Amino acid sequence: AGEACYNDILFAKKNLAEGTHDDWYAGKLSEKSSLLEIQAYLASQHSNDKQRLCPRPCSASAFLNISKASGVCHTADEGDKCWSAAKWIVEEGLKKKPGFYKVSGADSFEHVQDYLAREETGEDRPCKMPACPCESAKPGDKCMLAIEWVKNVGMKQHPQWYKDLGVNPSNDQVQSRLHGDAHSSCKMPCKLA
Repeated sequence: AGEACYNDILFAKKNLAEGTHDDWYAGKLSEKSSLLEIQAYLASQHSNDKQRLCPRPCSASAFLNISKASGVCHTADEGDKCWSAAKWIVEEGLKKKPGFYKVSGADSFEHVQDYLAREETGEDRPCKMPACPCESAKPGDKCMLAIEWVKNVGMKQHPQWYKDLGVNPSNDQVQSRLHGDAHSSCKMPCKLA
């Protein structure tokens, strides 16, 4: 798959640079996408032709980047300005200024980030975009059924599809992997163990 994958990456890079076939990339890639991000996107696609499958790149950030690439959301990463601001509100701001913030200690981190992105203004605001939608799979829902299939059937019958998951992945790791698949209904898990 190495040479075929590389050729597919270059073909996608050319299409993206020329602005052709944007619909092929589901809004997850742009002309600024790196080769690793293109490989991550191609790896998430399924094909019956095993020669056409790109392996997942070693870069975990490439997968996160393509899931956030639509430019309409970005879930803050630990340590960045938005993450620090949301954490401060939850841990200190609500105590120091009760009633000032339109959030509560029971709200998710993503809800607090959304509040900051919506309420704060100016170029120096800590959160410029709302958090990407996330939802951890629940017993019995479509995503959990897909996770269980991957762990109990898919990894045994199609190990090449899931080799990046390792031997005993958590449900959140499988969900994150499924989120990158264009044919999956799984959202990004809120907590990645």
